[in-house]
Amino acid sequence: MGYHAKPCGLLEVKGYYTCLAEHMDRMVLIGFLVQEHRNMVLTDATPDGLLDQFEKYDPPQVDKWIEEKRGCKAAEGGHYLFILLDRPS
Repeated sequence: MGYHAKPCGLLEVKGYYTCLAEHMDRMVLIGFLVQEHRNMVLTDATPDGLLDQFEKYDPPQVDKWIEEKRGCKAAEGGHYLFILLDRPS
């Protein structure tokens, strides 16, 4: 969101954050989250591995708002509402 350039780290112990990571990956696939912002969430099974990722982290240089990235504009003072439905296949 542009408030900071720091990553978020999740220590992946016994698969605790697997569903959250999969959910964020799905958000990227359907266009609700840009990949660069998804990459700000780092995961590792060991504290040392997570700290190594923090040291190597390079913050993304992307637009703050999704609509700017896609070339969309909201009406002045307007907001977008996204409703996502997952239909069974």
